[in-house]
Amino acid sequence: MMTAHHNQAIEMANLAPTRAKRPEIKQLAQNIIKDQKSEIQTMATLYKTAYGTEIPSMTMGGGMMGKDGNSMNGMNGMNTLKNAADFDREFLQQMSVHHRMAAQMSQMVLQTTKSPEIRTLAESIVKAQTAEIGQMQKWYQSWYTSNL
Repeated sequence: MMTAHHNQAIEMANLAPTRAKRPEIKQLAQNIIKDQKSEIQTMATLYKTAYGTEIPSMTMGGGMMGKDGNSMNGMNGMNTLKNAADFDREFLQQMSVHHRMAAQMSQMVLQTTKSPEIRTLAESIVKAQTAEIGQMQKWYQSWYTSNL
């Protein structure tokens, strides 16, 4: 599920080079793409080692939550982002929620895994995405004078 979740974040971040106005958003999107592709590769390697096969293909289907708490499937979330009047604002809103979900999923894994490699990956995801959420909150407060 985390690989599907990361792929969704990459899709969102891929919109930033042409839609974002602020260089900070473009750079954040580049970092998200780079980091999450690397993490997907790590997950694929761990999965293949453990199960002898590739990770089955799956989608997040309704797993993304909007700022108002309503569930959106990936397509609706992408359409909202693609059509946003203020892409930067919408990107910060959606990506911060998306990152929170990844951190929560990773915290759940930390409570159950016995694998040191998976533990290291989950801890890394929590640390990196929590830091990015903090940065997004600071930008949102500065740019929109409200809390994210």
